[in-house]
Amino acid sequence: EKGDTVMGTLNKGDKVVIVGEKEQWFKIKPPEGMYLWVAAKFVKLEQTGEREPENSKPQPTVTEPTEREKALEKELAEIRKQYEELDARLRKKESELNEIRREREERERRVADLERKLKEAEESREETEKRLREAKEIAERMAAESGKRELKYTAVGTVSDFGPYVEGPEGTKYKLLETGDGPVKYYLKPSRSEIRLDDYLSKQVGIIGTVKKVTGWDVPILIVERIEILSK
Repeated sequence: EKGDTVMGTLNKGDKVVIVGEKEQWFKIKPPEGMYLWVAAKFVKLEQTGEREPENSKPQPTVTEPTEREKALEKELAEIRKQYEELDARLRKKESELNEIRREREERERRVADLERKLKEAEESREETEKRLREAKEIAERMAAESGKRELKYTAVGTVSDFGPYVEGPEGTKYKLLETGDGPVKYYLKPSRSEIRLDDYLSKQVGIIGTVKKVTGWDVPILIVERIEILSK
């Protein structure tokens, strides 16, 4: 404040910080980079610990977490726990869902297999019914034809003989069988000499004639008036 000793310089436009005022003077904070020197003999040093180098960087300090930080960490841990529980439940549900899908696919396969077998059985039943209808039609047609033959002929059957040393009632030598193996329906006797029964042996024939019952014989005699071959 007294004298005109130059302590430092400012350039035009430099900004300063005013820390006091007296009359026509302002007390300002020393500008950045300004230092003052003092004789060492006028200074007494006190021990305050190790002196850090001028250019050393400040070391980070470890601080205890605040209550708010502790609460947030606890909340975060709880959220993570809930997430893990939900994730485990989700994996379990996915496993159950996959098992249900496999069961459904197995049931669908079994249903498809049963439907296929049912369709085959239905087709087989229809084929069987068709064959039965055809067989019935053939049987009805044969019965109708047989009925017509029975109406046309006195008897229908297969001609056979007794052999060289056997005769039937009234010297008959031939018989009319139901089929080639029997049973005997009639003993045959030609009404005329020109009717040769040897010509009809083992053949199915239709005969027109007169039936004559013989005492003591269960099978009657058929007197042949006309005979026709029905099949070889």
